[in-house]
Amino acid sequence: MNEKRVGVLNFPHFMNYGAALLSYALIRVMDKLPGVRAELINYRPINYTSFYPLWWNFDFWGQSAILKQRFIKTEQLFREFHMRYNRMDSNILHTITAGEYDYCCIGADKTWDYYFANCHRFEHLLPHVPANVNKIAYGISMGDELENMPETLFGNDPYAKYLPLFKAISVREKEIIPFVEEKSGKHIPCVLDPTLLLDAEDFFPIIADRKEKPDQPYLVVYYLDVMGEDRLEEVIQLSNLIARKYGLKVIHTIYNERGNRFYNNGGNMISGGVEDFIWYMKNASFVVTNTYHGTIFSIQFERPFYVFPQKKDTRIRTLRSYTDFNDRCVGQHMMTYDEINLDVDFAKIKHDVYSYREDSMRFLKNALDIE
Repeated sequence: MNEKRVGVLNFPHFMNYGAALLSYALIRVMDKLPGVRAELINYRPINYTSFYPLWWNFDFWGQSAILKQRFIKTEQLFREFHMRYNRMDSNILHTITAGEYDYCCIGADKTWDYYFANCHRFEHLLPHVPANVNKIAYGISMGDELENMPETLFGNDPYAKYLPLFKAISVREKEIIPFVEEKSGKHIPCVLDPTLLLDAEDFFPIIADRKEKPDQPYLVVYYLDVMGEDRLEEVIQLSNLIARKYGLKVIHTIYNERGNRFYNNGGNMISGGVEDFIWYMKNASFVVTNTYHGTIFSIQFERPFYVFPQKKDTRIRTLRSYTDFNDRCVGQHMMTYDEINLDVDFAKIKHDVYSYREDSMRFLKNALDIE
């Protein structure tokens, strides 16, 4: 049997734990299929430094040189992770032709979000990949501003132009199915995020063996800033209540927090690599997050959690449609000290979510022509 080579295209230049881990998961899942070898394409937009990462604009934001060096170190850790676990080549590409692959697969991230697509000159629509390479998209996301997407760009619609050329497309959020079906002319299924196609044990090989461990049980606050939606003070308030109730340290990802707002502050973990993040998530006594993958890994590692869903986060809404964890979602009502609890039925949540694995794997096998 000839080996099928798959080039996975995602966001390898983003210092985002979820983006790195879903790439890892998608490649591991493909590796388990017969005769398939997948690797991450080292793509970086040619205008990379104009919008990401944050430390390029630290002078504008007035951040310190020390913090800038931390970000530089973290970026290096992310590159090393992709090279070690995702077979990413060191050669950086600005245009994707993928001529050396049998299949080019767009990974399950916000790759078709209009903002990112525009910044990346629509490379994630594979405009330069030749017809003899099979184009597939697994679990595509389009972000949370679909209603604001312009119908045309530069005189034509790139989605309507390039999506019909894909062999197979699936999405990660149910709400974008009508848009993608209209532009592609295809039936579009909704599939699980790749990190939910693996079991918790599949992530153990990448968990760092930390020499410096917290000296007491801890709470992880995995919080990412969302433009136009700031619930940080509520996150801090709830985290402090939980820390006091269960005697926990607080370890967080808030890069400008100097330790004066968190109860029993255990420090910032944002300058660590992907392996460190997974270690902290697996060993946490509690998790508070406003992120999609923070929620997923709380479920995977069975860590009691509360999530602050973002108003337009269609990913969380789709995940909640698979299983009921509404009691772990913080809306307008802030839990009191007495209402906080550890009661999460992880067995039921996992059973409900994992029941969608078969359909997701069927899509991937069919896209890769595996019987």
